[in-house]
Parts: sequence; C-alpha cells; structure tokens
Amino acid sequence: MTETAERRGLANAIRVGYARISTRAQDHGAQLELLGGADCREIVEETISTRRAERPKLTKTLASMKAGDTLVITKPDRVARSVKELLVFLEDELAPRGINLHILTGICAGIHRPAGRSVADKMLFLVAAMVLHRIGAQAAPG
Repeated sequence: MTETAERRGLANAIRVGYARISTRAQDHGAQLELLGGADCREIVEETISTRRAERPKLTKTLASMKAGDTLVITKPDRVARSVKELLVFLEDELAPRGINLHILTGICAGIHRPAGRSVADKMLFLVAAMVLHRIGAQAAPG
C-alpha cells in the first residue's frame, strides 16, 4: 500500500472516546473533558465496574469499529484492571480488528497501532504479544 493510499484510509478512520466509571456515585466529567479535546467523533460513557467481565457498551463500540479506527481512553484502567488484562485486551480485542489505542495520560500515554511502522507505534501490542506468548508457553505441558 502506498503512503498516499494509507493516508486516505486513515482519513476515513474514526476516533471513538470511551469513558468508564465504576459507580453512579462517580462522575464522567474529568474523562469527558480530556476526551472532548482529543478529536473524537463520539464519546461512549459506561457505568460499570471492571470487576464485571462484560462491558456491553465497550463491546458494542468495538464491534462497530473498523481497522484503522482508534479507541481513545484517558488511562489504561478505563478498560483493564491490571497490566495483564490490558495486554489481553490489546491482543484479543484490538489487534485482530486492527484498532489503534490512544491513551491520553499516564506512563503508557500515546497512540499505539498494531500495524504501526515504528516500535513506538506498536509498543503495547508488541509487549502484549510477547508476554501472552510467554505465558502460553509456560502453561503448555512440557
């Protein structure tokens, strides 16, 4: 694919913000403010604990996204309770669909692309693949 064709494809890509809080006593406000400045076409709000395995709005959002689209979150704990959960989310949910992840704050802040050309683009996806491969290899009967 030429760079021009790749740019045209990205021009059709969308950015979807995802704001999650655990309880109704909390407020989406701070997340919405950050996501509002992140050039998102839409922002999905969900009130559900990460202790619940299913997050219906996040699942529906991911199902509607196409390769090259970007899921935007304020920080990793909006989609995962731990680094391991984040890596599984990247490897199982985003990478197969070609969905990018843009983390706005924290140590992992930046845009992470599973098909990125630079290590910085795909850093989290590479880490996810390596760690999950290693975990699988250790769990395999030997």
